[in-house]
Amino acid sequence: MRKFAHFSTYFILGMAWYMAIHKQLGNWFIAAFIAWQAATGYAGLDEFHQSLTGGRSPMFADVMLDSAGALTAVILTVVIQAIWRRIHA
Repeated sequence: MRKFAHFSTYFILGMAWYMAIHKQLGNWFIAAFIAWQAATGYAGLDEFHQSLTGGRSPMFADVMLDSAGALTAVILTVVIQAIWRRIHA
């Protein structure tokens, strides 16, 4: 359950960042890369913060899981947008 929370939280974060950045830049590839990297960076900072907090232990596997959640969201959003544009073109 805890691993699902990691994945789903960063899934939502990655999707939200992609949609916001894509709206500003207009370039899907750059927006996807920035959104994924931003979510991964945030996950790394979160784990670093855990290392400073008593009773919690940072885990690199959590960063990878968070990054995978964000990347999955970004890829799905790009694919859905492409299909949507093709249907409504």
